[in-house]
Amino acid sequence: MLFDEVEETAAIVDTASPTGNSSNVGADNQNRNSTLLDADNVETTPVSASQAPDSIAPPSSLDGLRRLSRRLPDRYRRPALQFAAMQFQAGVALAYVGGTTARAAAIRLRYLLKPEVVDKPQPEEPIVVKDILLGNVARRGDVLASIGSPWFDDDYAARLSHVRSRLGMRIAVLVYDMIPVKRPEWCRRGTVRVFQHYYSTVLPLADTVFTISHNTAQDLMIWCREKGVALAPLPIVIPIGSGFKTTNVPTVDFGRATKALGLSRRYVLFVSTIEIRKNHILLFRVWRRLLEMMPRDAVPELVFAGAEGWLVRDLMQQITNSRSLDGKLRIVHNARDTDLVALYKGCMFTVFPSFYEGWGLPVTEALGFGKPCIAAGVSSIPEAGGNLVRYFDPGNLDDAVETIRAVIEDEADLADWTRRIQDKFRPVSWTESAQAIVAALQGVAAS
Repeated sequence: MLFDEVEETAAIVDTASPTGNSSNVGADNQNRNSTLLDADNVETTPVSASQAPDSIAPPSSLDGLRRLSRRLPDRYRRPALQFAAMQFQAGVALAYVGGTTARAAAIRLRYLLKPEVVDKPQPEEPIVVKDILLGNVARRGDVLASIGSPWFDDDYAARLSHVRSRLGMRIAVLVYDMIPVKRPEWCRRGTVRVFQHYYSTVLPLADTVFTISHNTAQDLMIWCREKGVALAPLPIVIPIGSGFKTTNVPTVDFGRATKALGLSRRYVLFVSTIEIRKNHILLFRVWRRLLEMMPRDAVPELVFAGAEGWLVRDLMQQITNSRSLDGKLRIVHNARDTDLVALYKGCMFTVFPSFYEGWGLPVTEALGFGKPCIAAGVSSIPEAGGNLVRYFDPGNLDDAVETIRAVIEDEADLADWTRRIQDKFRPVSWTESAQAIVAALQGVAAS
């Protein structure tokens, strides 16, 4: 099997990477080695980065990314770099699993930038990675697994078609969500066009399709049927990791840390990029209503932890005009891992009113910290939260106000709910997610 994270590149996988956050996918990679995947040995062979041959040395993509990030406004620079790290971590989570096998000399997981080291595959030209031909490391019947974010590559379907027809490989694709094609009103127009092209051209080439939730699998099959897009296999749902890695995060005095962030002792937390689909506007209105219905001192602060995203100009203006609800609303931009740990540990409970998700990672993150979550009962979110989360209709202000107010006013019930979560919740590691993908790919390769 040959694993691919943006295009069919081959080299060493460097497992050194930053810790994750609420959008970060990672595996336990503290030994900061590289892993060479050998097809004929089930074991993985550590190789130090300094021992990597010149022909498969890491390219200059990181330098290019840094140059690109310097052109961005300050508030967008860190999120862009975090997104890039997230994409690399997603590949590392798969590669860094004992028992992973691949019919390859080595594999590079690359991300974000337009291909620099891969020649565009012409009809009669092989795919080249540095001085390595993909055809020299892949065998007919091997599986090329695309588990990253290749949709920004307009020629990706052509690459996959070349791999199938010229190299006789099979294709596996991971679909995270169907948001841009199912609910395009929450995306930029360019994003919608990119995903429409990607799904309609790549999915017909896939021998195996993975999704991260049953809801995404269902939406995928419905969209393909409506659009006449061929989808040969039924999607395989893989378990998704339930949180971000905290082993590299220093021990946090969350009382001191939250005080340093300017927060009071009582606050409710919403971790997410501030974008229209996440439905921050609903919580703004809920807190406005709570301040009208309850004594001011009885209403906890509302904390938005996340960078400003897209299609929220009106919301941000309302927040400014209201003086952040006269101090009851706080925004923590670009929170570091230590900040997030402190925010989760110090909050009363969390909220997640998103209209649509491919999974709902902040829900399981909250549960992983032993914190209750009140969430929208739509799309895949109930899969993430199960019976440990309480739900409301994200389009119904009255329902949201009633549900959240009841929890704020009943401290004994909140304490019981918190204890039940701490007793019952079982986190899923990113290693388990990677192992599930590997096991499925091994089954495909053996069939």
